[in-house]
Amino acid sequence: MIGVSTIALFDKDLDAALSEIEEFAGFAEIFSEGKHDIVADFKKNPNIDCLFSHNLSYSVHAPTQDVNLASLREKVRLTGLDVILESAHVCQEIDAGTLVIHPGYMPLKSDGFFEKSKAALLQSLRRLSEIQEETGVQICVENMPDVDFYLFRRPEEIDLDAFDLPFALDIGHAHTTKTLDEFLNRRVDHYHIHDNDGKSDSHLAFGDGNIGETVLDQIIQKSKKENATLIAECKKIEDAEKTFKILGSKIK
Repeated sequence: MIGVSTIALFDKDLDAALSEIEEFAGFAEIFSEGKHDIVADFKKNPNIDCLFSHNLSYSVHAPTQDVNLASLREKVRLTGLDVILESAHVCQEIDAGTLVIHPGYMPLKSDGFFEKSKAALLQSLRRLSEIQEETGVQICVENMPDVDFYLFRRPEEIDLDAFDLPFALDIGHAHTTKTLDEFLNRRVDHYHIHDNDGKSDSHLAFGDGNIGETVLDQIIQKSKKENATLIAECKKIEDAEKTFKILGSKIK
């Protein structure tokens, strides 16, 4: 399965964004923030209704603003888990089988906080495993780019298998941390596909950075074996469409 993230059309309302994606794709990942928020007050949220008016299948990217599953403030961490639970319920409502989440971040750019923040995250992962079992929604944990305070920038930081949680590999993020080859050694259930220069997390069209076609070919073959979904997650819709079409040409 290949699709497109709505983040490429973040300036448009969700209905218009989905209409544009629907012109060339059959699958969309809803990045649930801003005009595309489908989690806030979801039983009365008009964005939910618009999803059913399009001939699209969906995955959901959980909200990231105000959500930190590695927070050292327990109330903040628990509130983040509540948001993920609500997001999983939305997935049930719209028949989306996959929910992508960010693992959280340290309060400061300091190694002194890493172990404490990681311990908080591990607590959250245990709860995510329960939510996954309760709802039947696959909760994919995404790796982060090369920013000092993010957790899960390197594959050895978290053993997702210990929690029976699937993995979302953002190949652009991994390219900035020089860990793409290492991440590809583990099972991948969901991909975010975009490109960059290895330094900035710029979410370019694939081919406009330097990840390279050889790596993409490897990813395509691996995704077929593991039945993974590939999402073009670019900042511009023309870049997302270009990436989607590259993926489509290689999937055949």
